[in-house]
Amino acid sequence: MSYGYYGKGWFVYLAELIRQDGSRVYKIGITNARDPMLRLTYQGADEPYPILKYFPEIHLLKHIWFPTESQAERAERFIMWKIKQLTNSPRFHNWREEDPISGITEMRIWDDKEVEICRGLLEECVTRYS
Repeated sequence: MSYGYYGKGWFVYLAELIRQDGSRVYKIGITNARDPMLRLTYQGADEPYPILKYFPEIHLLKHIWFPTESQAERAERFIMWKIKQLTNSPRFHNWREEDPISGITEMRIWDDKEVEICRGLLEECVTRYS
């Protein structure tokens, strides 16, 4: 990762990822990058399956900041748990992909209702885990 990549604290983010064919997924994630888009668009030599290779259009929909990794991890786990619970899914990730795309286990096929729920859960996490 290049100089200036890392910031202070951690972000939990919600992003929209769009393939060349227009199909979409959303991603919940955490990063200690100074800007979540740096994580989402990272294509370094240590990243054999970068998100941008599969989803050339990325939109950061919402992000929240925490001072510690532990707080961010708890928030991310809570959001994924709530979506699994609401959709009666055993896993957060809900489709098959040939390549192990970076961060794929935190991605789901786009669903307007789920994305709006995630926005609300991010807000809830600000008070729950701060």
